[in-house]
Amino acid sequence: MRKLQMLLLLLTFTLFTSCNKDDCETGTLVLLSQSNNPYSLYVDGDLLESLPGNSRREITLSTGNHNIRVVQESGFVVFPTEKSEVINIIGCGEVNWQFP
Repeated sequence: MRKLQMLLLLLTFTLFTSCNKDDCETGTLVLLSQSNNPYSLYVDGDLLESLPGNSRREITLSTGNHNIRVVQESGFVVFPTEKSEVINIIGCGEVNWQFP
């Protein structure tokens, strides 16, 4: 009987302290602009926003791979500076990405 009580107690403890399925399904992308000029930010092909020069921005993304692209909006002579990369977001993690 004592073993059964301990087993039930252990099972109850495990059920209430185990990870929730929804935990860590997102991560954070930290963008660091090292330019004086503004850049357009694209995530997975969609224009997300305009980032001012010399700024820092945090974006929450779902886990997995994402195509990140920035395009210089002004301050260029002939062609804008562009940078793109595939970023892997890990649940509850943080990825830093500097540009240009």
